[in-house]
Amino acid sequence: MDGKDEGLEFINDFMEVNTGQRRPIPPDVRIVRIKKFKDEIAFHEASHFVLSVLFLNYFPSGTFSPISSITCCAEKVGEKGYPNVVSGFSPVNIPDNKLNTRYEGEEPPGFIEFYNNDRKRLAAIILVFIAGYSSYQVFVQNKEHYIFSNVKFNDPQTGFCAITYFDKYNTIESNAGDFVKIDLKLRTYYSNCLRSGKSKADAISSFTKAAQGLMRQKPVNDSIRMVKKVLLKHECNKIEGRELDDLVQMVSKFTNKMELNGILEALKDKIE
Repeated sequence: MDGKDEGLEFINDFMEVNTGQRRPIPPDVRIVRIKKFKDEIAFHEASHFVLSVLFLNYFPSGTFSPISSITCCAEKVGEKGYPNVVSGFSPVNIPDNKLNTRYEGEEPPGFIEFYNNDRKRLAAIILVFIAGYSSYQVFVQNKEHYIFSNVKFNDPQTGFCAITYFDKYNTIESNAGDFVKIDLKLRTYYSNCLRSGKSKADAISSFTKAAQGLMRQKPVNDSIRMVKKVLLKHECNKIEGRELDDLVQMVSKFTNKMELNGILEALKDKIE
């Protein structure tokens, strides 16, 4: 964090301890080189990918679906038909009649059974969801505002774009897709913790720190940097098939000695 971020965080901590409230921090609009933003997006998707591989190898085969493709296209962020996404890593063998919900924005009953049967699965999926934005403070810049949104390529010829960044207290306002999914998981599975006085920001901090702790370990760090280079090389082109399989195998080889059980055990039932 720079001095400005540290000062705002000190004020917020003081207010939260003494009044139970935090001073609202407006989003930070930055002018960023397009090349730098491409790196940011590539690190974001590479982090989703590497953590997905980690947990696919941790859980028994057939627990989560394998990764089917990965796409990274910075200039198309937010546009329909041009997703920046790692496809796969979702619960498998859920009966069709348990995938329906009564209301929009609810977790399907089959998913609730799946995650409650083994809460380490829940911790893993949230870590995968949060990995993308968590990567910013590890690989790009250690700032409090790290959740990008509302990217505007007003004049690509200049080589710059305008990006709005949010902090962990304004994840919903950011309208970031990953945090919409994270919010649903927290509301569904950690409701007792939230009712006891813990905030969503506490949960986000716990999972972000855990994800970043993994990213700072050399096997994971090296894997993310390697996948990031591959994504930039295949800019806006989907990686799938044999090439994807080779990438999964390389990450698996780099990270096959990673210890994950302690991290998942710490996060599965409570917000630290």
